[in-house]
Amino acid sequence: MADMHEYEVDLRWNSERKGTLSSPVLPMQIEVATPPEFPKDGKLSFTGITLRPKVELSSLLQEEGRVKRMLEMSEKACAISNSLKTRIILEPSITVVSEVVTF
Repeated sequence: MADMHEYEVDLRWNSERKGTLSSPVLPMQIEVATPPEFPKDGKLSFTGITLRPKVELSSLLQEEGRVKRMLEMSEKACAISNSLKTRIILEPSITVVSEVVTF
């Protein structure tokens, strides 16, 4: 199980797009802003997600189809993917890594 880390932060919006981030563990405040591409009305939504997992195999040996099925099953079981109502595209990259033989 991975270690869990928690951080206390405070974000206060000073205007529509700019804010100040602070924390008891930071020596100073940090100015933050939303990217200019974001709409001014503040209503953001995901329009699509593309997952591009990269898998490296030591040999192909009919494993490519099995790996693709495993990736598709993982995507279908993903809690984050299942909670979003947007189009999700799976574009896996499977490569065979040549084995290095040393004597």
